Amino acid sequence: MAVGRRRSEERAFDEFVRATEGRVRRALVPVAGVDAARDATVDALVHVWSHWERVAGMSNPSGYLYRVARSRIRYLRPLGEVLGVDVEGPSGVPDVEPRLVEALAALPERQRVVVYLVHACEWRYTEVADLLDLSVSTVRNHADRGLSSLRRELEVPDVH
Repeated sequence: MAVGRRRSEERAFDEFVRATEGRVRRALVPVAGVDAARDATVDALVHVWSHWERVAGMSNPSGYLYRVARSRIRYLRPLGEVLGVDVEGPSGVPDVEPRLVEALAALPERQRVVVYLVHACEWRYTEVADLLDLSVSTVRNHADRGLSSLRRELEVPDVH
């Protein structure tokens, strides 16, 4: 491979990493926790780099990275360990509803990830759809169903 072409591929990959790594890592947090999300994302980036020529030509390389990283997560811990069950703020008053972690854990994984990205990370539906390789309407449905389940479980009135 010519040196110029190799440098061009390296720059393109570096751009891809800057634009995508953090998004993929955050999307894996409600699945596996901070440490496992980081490790899986790094492993997936190594894989993607070794196949960069093919991946760069894909219609959704970010979605591919997410799927590879998700497949790298071997050991899933209980969601209470993943998100942390210590919900007390500095004043000793809970920052979030104490039963939220348990209620999130009860959601199907896809709903949990979508709710986390849309409502905790404040991503737009289009951003979530792109990363998870779903349609925007599917993301909206997962978010709506996930929130409805959380409201039911936490006995919060629906404000629609």
